Order: sequence, then structure tokens, then C-alpha cells
Amino acid sequence: MELGGPVCKIYSGQEILKRYQESIDKNLIPILLFRDYGEMCINIRHYKQKKDYLTYPGMEMDKCFRCTFLKWLEMFIVAFWEWNF
Repeated sequence: MELGGPVCKIYSGQEILKRYQESIDKNLIPILLFRDYGEMCINIRHYKQKKDYLTYPGMEMDKCFRCTFLKWLEMFIVAFWEWNF
């Protein structure tokens, strides 16, 4: 991401597969990148155990949001969208 570019980049299916193949921890599937914080992942082990699975980005990846990715995305869009009516 270039400086001043998007705050968040959601990976395409191909990018997810590539990032996952390159990752060391195979319990984490990278799904998006925050410009100033790092990647957010889906923790597969947590997902299978029906626990919170959506990791915080970057250094706090050991913590998880208490919502689904869909709910998180909805809240993110509402918080950061520039509504021009």
C-alpha cells in the first residue's frame, strides 16, 4: 500500500491463498491488511472450536474480536465510509 492510500485492503481469494502458503502459522488465514497496524487473520483452530476467531491486526494477533467477519466488516464500513449525500 502506498503512503496516503487506503486504510484497509481486503485480500482477494488469490492473495489469501498466497499469503497463507507463505505464512509460518498454518492456524492463521490472512484476510486483510491495515496500513498502519498489520494483517488481520481468521484463526482456524478457534473457528473449529466455535470460539471467537477474527484476530486483532498486527502485534495483538493473540486477541480476537467478539464478532464474525461479516459483522466486523459492516461496523468498519459504517465507521470509515465517507457518506456524501
